[in-house]
Amino acid sequence: MLATDRITPYRASTPRTVNLPDGSECAVPDRMSLAEFEAFPWPEDRRWELIWGVPVMTPSPQPSHQDLLFQLAKVLDIAVKETGFRMFYGVDVRLPGQTSYLCPDVSVFEADADVSKVPIAAIPRLVVEGLSPSTAANDMGTKRDAYAAAGIPEYWIANPSTNGLSILVEPADGAYRELTVAPDGFIASPTLGKRLRIRHVEYGFEIDVR
Repeated sequence: MLATDRITPYRASTPRTVNLPDGSECAVPDRMSLAEFEAFPWPEDRRWELIWGVPVMTPSPQPSHQDLLFQLAKVLDIAVKETGFRMFYGVDVRLPGQTSYLCPDVSVFEADADVSKVPIAAIPRLVVEGLSPSTAANDMGTKRDAYAAAGIPEYWIANPSTNGLSILVEPADGAYRELTVAPDGFIASPTLGKRLRIRHVEYGFEIDVR
């Protein structure tokens, strides 16, 4: 089966209708083109993505999810300034050559990427997704496949439940290679040239960087 023919098995979690500002309802199609997705009257109080042509509603993040991503974003913000990259939090990305319109939790772009308009049509250098029970299947399945197929060099999956950070690299034939976590809990990011480790502390999370 071709990647572009995939139907996400998590469609049941996506509402069949959305409420419009005038109080009426509008049915959500099972599949959409990019043009149809961008023209659809999505309510602004929810985040919607198009994964391989299938519209999916992303639930609101949990506090632990937000805290972990905030800590990672702080680390990334410092690191990307050293390397000349540019970082964005929760920005829409339209992956070239796909019927996918995604909103990674964090995106890092090359310094010369055209980020003047949203959705950004450039390919990120690195994307980060925070794992939650409601999004794990997509983040580790269909979205991971979309990122790999687009050729995004590095994909981080952060898990607040386990303090885990998975780093996937070298996309080839639509699949990533997952890097190994060292015995001390650190994992190396090729893009940043640094090793990272997530620790849970009394007030939330801390990121160790070496």
